[in-house]
Amino acid sequence: MASPSSPINEWIGAVSSDWSNPASWSNGIPGVSSDIIVPDASTVSFSPTLANSVEIHTITIQPDGVLNGAAGNLVLNGGNGAWTNQGGTFNAGTSTVAFSNASATISGVTNFYSIQVPSDVTLTVLPSAEVGFLGQVSNQGSWTNNGTLVILSNDSREGQFKNDGTVVNNGELLFRKAMKQSHGWVFIGFPFEV
Repeated sequence: MASPSSPINEWIGAVSSDWSNPASWSNGIPGVSSDIIVPDASTVSFSPTLANSVEIHTITIQPDGVLNGAAGNLVLNGGNGAWTNQGGTFNAGTSTVAFSNASATISGVTNFYSIQVPSDVTLTVLPSAEVGFLGQVSNQGSWTNNGTLVILSNDSREGQFKNDGTVVNNGELLFRKAMKQSHGWVFIGFPFEV
């Protein structure tokens, strides 16, 4: 959600998937005050891949938009609407998304790899949002879950929630465990209330 002082910068992706290529953006390479829009992937030639280190205000992944995390580190310094997924895909890779605003929010359905919440930050997962993670959530601040938090697993790892702060759970906590069978994988999930 853009604030009046934050410039909107939309991915146009005509040249490459390189986040740092100014020709891939409507307003040049995004900066710390940019509100980013990742449009429907069918409207661009290339979908964006995070650079190693990126700091922006907010990001919105529109329906059918694709954002590739790779091994990038993304810092979101916006509050309400810091991360908004309207029905797109975040291919997290081994990326880390960190929130730096005291009142940051996540909306939509997104599977992350790692999430960082520093000590001076309150991160709120909004109702009807689903936040999954395969890497590690590092919470040193305050995490309020009003949606669904999903701890993911695959054949080589399981997500971990490291809490050195405060957690308020008003939603659901799910574990999705992948178990290998001779003909593929079976996913087992069950609700768990804290």
